[in-house]
Amino acid sequence: MASCTQVLFEHPPMARAALVGRPSGENYLRLVERILDLLVCSGAGREQVARGANKLLQDAPATAAERATRAHDPAAGKDWDATVRVLDAVDVSTHPAIAVHVPALIGGSVPDRIRWSFDVLINGITHTPVLGAAD
Repeated sequence: MASCTQVLFEHPPMARAALVGRPSGENYLRLVERILDLLVCSGAGREQVARGANKLLQDAPATAAERATRAHDPAAGKDWDATVRVLDAVDVSTHPAIAVHVPALIGGSVPDRIRWSFDVLINGITHTPVLGAAD
């Protein structure tokens, strides 16, 4: 999923199209098949696997489209700098949780953050029962 997201980073129009379009080509089918196969290996139930694949296929283009949008926004750097300044300047007495977590909120490499995001999704997919599912 991280490599899929990276491809979408490199092709922003494709990322945006994947958010609203319904892919149907052979490459899409191969990707879905691979995701389903890998999730089945986790031991997750059929409903978890199917819904999990859908969630993973939403997250990759959403992440890439968001990043691509920021990459083409001349104000994005200034906006990020303003966010960092606000977070760095919080008053520990009124926002103690933010003060403690600022380094983690703004730190980490993009690839590491993306990988972690997919790990969270996959762990949630494989360990969260689907309400009303037969399996």
